[in-house]
Amino acid sequence: MKSNVRKAVLIGIGVLSAAALAGCGSKADAKIAEIQGNGMIRVAVPEKESIFFYIDPETEQYAGANTEVTETIASALHVGIQYIPADSDSFENLVTSGSADIAIGTINREDVDTSRFAATVSYGNDFLYVVTNRGFYPGDDSVFEGQSVGVAPDVSASARSDISSGDKVAVYEYDDLSNVAEDSESGEIKGFFCYNLDASEILQLGDFQIQNAPGIEKEEYVIITSAENQKLVSGMNVLIQQYLTAPKAAPEESEGEAEGEEAEE
Repeated sequence: MKSNVRKAVLIGIGVLSAAALAGCGSKADAKIAEIQGNGMIRVAVPEKESIFFYIDPETEQYAGANTEVTETIASALHVGIQYIPADSDSFENLVTSGSADIAIGTINREDVDTSRFAATVSYGNDFLYVVTNRGFYPGDDSVFEGQSVGVAPDVSASARSDISSGDKVAVYEYDDLSNVAEDSESGEIKGFFCYNLDASEILQLGDFQIQNAPGIEKEEYVIITSAENQKLVSGMNVLIQQYLTAPKAAPEESEGEAEGEEAEE
């Protein structure tokens, strides 16, 4: 039987934190009132899967930390969710145009234009990785100077800046992974910078190795909305903090394993 512990915790967080999103009894900001009036929160999400946001193969529904955080926010507002899949470059336009209320999906805090957008506290983080031919261990980013490297299309702007090292490194964006292995093996690129799922896929395509990208700090991921939606952000911050400290569900136990344990007793 599948555990419902995590689901129950998330529902509880939503109930306990409804006051935070309603402004603790004060007049809610216009965005909160608009979302509740629509009965739906519109959420820009990435078209590309990551360890934070993916389609569960069993349920064929969105899953991952991004989904859990979004469901917590929607529960607190007592509204449904409309996911708007888009490439990450479109997130800002979707929010500023009013087509999306919020955007979530490995948005690096360092990349947020705070003059136009309000960002929450971080709900998760991850390293950027570099995939290289086995035997080549870049101990620092200077080894790529004068070389060509590839980057995945979803690599953050701040990371791209660090990778290029002030134009000392030629950076090429790959739309997909189809040519990465061949270009790496031939030496056309000295390394490929990407996130977890892409790195795992490339490792299956040849004799490669993966490590944290040298000289690049772990990225902190946030939710963004329009700058004027300060009460909405304050409420989401409370929910995120509670989400991060909520107890995780215990690992699921198969019926066979349970029966085996009983037999040993």
